[in-house]
Amino acid sequence: MRRGLALLIVVASGLACGARTSLHVDLDAGEDVAPARDAASRIDVAAADLGVDAPDVTPLPDLPPLDLPAPDRPVVDAPTSDVPAVDVPIDGPAVDIPPLPVCGDGRRDPGEECDLGAGNDDVWAFTSQQVGRPAVPIAPLSRGASAVTFYDYRSASAHTGFEAVNLAQLILHAAPASEALALVFIAGRDASDGVTPVQPSSDVRVTFSGVPEGARLAVSDDADEFTRRADGSFFGRWSFSQNTDGGAFDLLPWDRPWRVLVEPTWLGGVSTFRVVHAGGATVPLVLRDAVAIEHRVTPAACRRDCTLPRCGDGRLDAGEHCDDGNTRDGDACSADCRDLR
Repeated sequence: MRRGLALLIVVASGLACGARTSLHVDLDAGEDVAPARDAASRIDVAAADLGVDAPDVTPLPDLPPLDLPAPDRPVVDAPTSDVPAVDVPIDGPAVDIPPLPVCGDGRRDPGEECDLGAGNDDVWAFTSQQVGRPAVPIAPLSRGASAVTFYDYRSASAHTGFEAVNLAQLILHAAPASEALALVFIAGRDASDGVTPVQPSSDVRVTFSGVPEGARLAVSDDADEFTRRADGSFFGRWSFSQNTDGGAFDLLPWDRPWRVLVEPTWLGGVSTFRVVHAGGATVPLVLRDAVAIEHRVTPAACRRDCTLPRCGDGRLDAGEHCDDGNTRDGDACSADCRDLR
């Protein structure tokens, strides 16, 4: 039995070697080798060597080559301009979204006291304005029993406490006791105050037009230097050196609107011009330009910030004589902002 088994192994080995020999392909011969298509012939040869029937094998069909993009070919997005937009319906009723609240749009929104749109305005009791520049709100300075007391004329000069060398000033003044409303003009400084350098030789001409009826000349350095003309205007002609010159007119009405135009001509000795008002606050002026001091009596129906004018808010609206930020009596302003007491 062992000899028969050995013989069988030898025969099988020979057959195996024959199969390898019959499948050998000479690659150097230049033949077109197609392993997939030669699969059936290989099986046929192997089956013949082994003496068995070859299985039925269907050759693989010829497949078209794949047209793959080159690795470095850029990817181009398809245009979307030709794709029609599609509205996606949303279930539920349409909701109106109210606009954001804006002061000045003509509708009273939450948090606004009023809103008249273009009708909103800030109407101050007094303003100072030069041509081409915005109006600046001012308030009367209450110091001294009257304009004459405040002017404090002595040693041929005013002594208001605001004098300075080379400086001209308009001062809106209201007497606390009588409530007489006045407009004061001063220029220069008295050398007796002990300041240096002293006021140089100076020459100033000033016309005050639009002065309302009833106003009077309250004080002047010299009788012929500050006068009232037939047309109701006031005219000052001051020539001075080492001192202060000026004057004041008072009894300007509180209950009627007015607008006084101040037109100066500087011939020397003045280089700075300003308005002085409540608390000693100042408004700088352009030296060469006229300035208008205006008084109004009817408050705005709605301010520009959509608030209503009211006494005690610290803003001197038209129609008020004072406003100290409260509605208490006995603190230099009455509870209704109508009296300086």
